[in-house]
Amino acid sequence: MSQHINLLQHRRRPIGSALAALALLSALLLGLLAYETMLRSQAAALRQELANGTSALQQSKAALLALGAQAAGTVDNISASKEI
Repeated sequence: MSQHINLLQHRRRPIGSALAALALLSALLLGLLAYETMLRSQAAALRQELANGTSALQQSKAALLALGAQAAGTVDNISASKEI
């Protein structure tokens, strides 16, 4: 009876480290997606604030022009009163 010795050693595949790397990359991807969502919501809030500021500025300009026109009319009335 002969006995055979298997000298060929099967190398283990580094599945554990590959799975750890895959898990790390997945966590990184999820973190980046969450960060993108946060940045998008902040950008939307800033756009809304900019729009509100722009409309407030336009209203202030209109009010200032109205006051300027009213003041110009008052100055005309004063100069007309002086002439009279």
